[in-house]
Amino acid sequence: MLDRAVTLKNMLKSEDRVEAVARFVAQHFQAYVQPMGYKAFLVAVDREACCLYKEALDRHLPPEVSQVVISPGHNDPPAVKRYHLSEEQEAAVRKAFRKPDENPQILIVTEKLLTGYDAPILYAMYLDKPMRDHVFLQAIARVNRPYEDQEGRRKTSGLIVDFVGIFDNLERALAFDSQDVEGVVEDLEVLKGRFADLMARGAGSFCRSRRARKGTRPWRRSWSTFATKSGGKAFTPTSASWKRCTRSFPLTPSCGRSSRTTKGLWRCTAS
Repeated sequence: MLDRAVTLKNMLKSEDRVEAVARFVAQHFQAYVQPMGYKAFLVAVDREACCLYKEALDRHLPPEVSQVVISPGHNDPPAVKRYHLSEEQEAAVRKAFRKPDENPQILIVTEKLLTGYDAPILYAMYLDKPMRDHVFLQAIARVNRPYEDQEGRRKTSGLIVDFVGIFDNLERALAFDSQDVEGVVEDLEVLKGRFADLMARGAGSFCRSRRARKGTRPWRRSWSTFATKSGGKAFTPTSASWKRCTRSFPLTPSCGRSSRTTKGLWRCTAS
């Protein structure tokens, strides 16, 4: 068993793999997480791996974007010691990470901050460490904190990118009754299937509205489909809700592309 664990760690820390994962994390973060104003964790298999990922990420992102946060050891080699933080430095990093539009934006961790540290602005967790049971649940719970700020950003769920296949067999990773964890995490492929089903159901109603009353403006036909006696009139083409909606539609198709580039993308429901 020990030999298998050592072999797994060495595989996870291989130079080519670390570079490939770091490149993906940098690209995914810049394309999907950073534009929304959120932040991320990269969870590595051990303290040495944290340092390796930091060096790899610095080749793709400005150095100030990411920060290693690990527990220092007296016998650490120089390559690990260079990332030691004093208590004051770590406190400053923790505080800055919670603030929007401030660096660091990615914290590279392995044990520290995975329990007992709440940063609602944390949206994505790039998970590259095998975990089980309570430690696993507490770790993924870091991304499910609801968040809303003065700029109008509102987070209702988090994202977990699984590089080691933990979610391939969730029942093995969690020694709990399946009902206890039902709804905590949902596979994005399942959600996309449900979305397609809901779109198909709504298409009939929407298409009927397009055929209604020849000569009526298209937005009036569409609006009448969604209007209600109590609040429908608030959703007009001149309202803020309408403008946000129309701005969102062109962005929607690109959201699913990332699901084909990594082991697994998971949505963690906010609570």
